[in-house]
Amino acid sequence: MNLTLSKLFLVFLLLFSMKLTFAQPRVGDFVNFSAGLGLTTANESNYYGGTGYYAQVEYVTCEKKWFGVRPYVGFVSTTGDDRDLKNRYTPYYAATSAVFFGGKVRVCAPIPYVAPFIECGLGFSIGNYQTYTPNRNIKMNGIDTHIPFSIGLSFGRKTTTDVMFSYYFNQKSHQVAGGAAIGFLIPIK
Repeated sequence: MNLTLSKLFLVFLLLFSMKLTFAQPRVGDFVNFSAGLGLTTANESNYYGGTGYYAQVEYVTCEKKWFGVRPYVGFVSTTGDDRDLKNRYTPYYAATSAVFFGGKVRVCAPIPYVAPFIECGLGFSIGNYQTYTPNRNIKMNGIDTHIPFSIGLSFGRKTTTDVMFSYYFNQKSHQVAGGAAIGFLIPIK
């Protein structure tokens, strides 16, 4: 039975990868502007977080219709929330005020008018980070490495509008910063 399931999975993966070539409407260079609600949480629990603002600009190069390279620069600014956990006040929070930059790649799925995507890469953040939880009390200024991860949908006739969740997993500050955003793709040339 396991052998049959693995064969079915391989056939599905092969068919899916063949269809990926139709995921994006065109090849070329673009600029993507996105902005939205900034979010920060501590790595150990999403109860300890903050909200604020998020903005990002990407230079997009698509050599293939299903694959794009995206160098980016952006800004996130959040303040800590005093959240109510089971009707109790908690002083714990995570807050970020940072500029971030790096590079990531996007892979799209082949659905007309709505193209789900996933992005991943590597980058750096420069700014102020605060993570105050029962296990950590981190206040740092400076450079932190991060791993960007985004998931979302590109939609429209030419899939030029994005709705996404973009997260930046910061290593030293033990927090995840990012945003829930809407983006617009503008062709260059």
